[in-house]
Amino acid sequence: MWALFLLSAMGFAIATIILIYIGHKIYLAMVKDEKEQELKLKKLNEELLNEELLNEELLKKENIKGENE
Repeated sequence: MWALFLLSAMGFAIATIILIYIGHKIYLAMVKDEKEQELKLKKLNEELLNEELLNEELLKKENIKGENE
């Protein structure tokens, strides 16, 4: 009887450890994906900002050329 109890307790413990391991792997994948998304958004924002600055500079140059003519 005790052997059955100990075996079932060990089985439950092993199953719990496996579930915790799988959950931790999923959590790490979520954190990694979140950081990748943040980096992509940061890069995209920098590209858009650079594009806006270039457009502003071109408009200023066109305005200066238009005033000089």
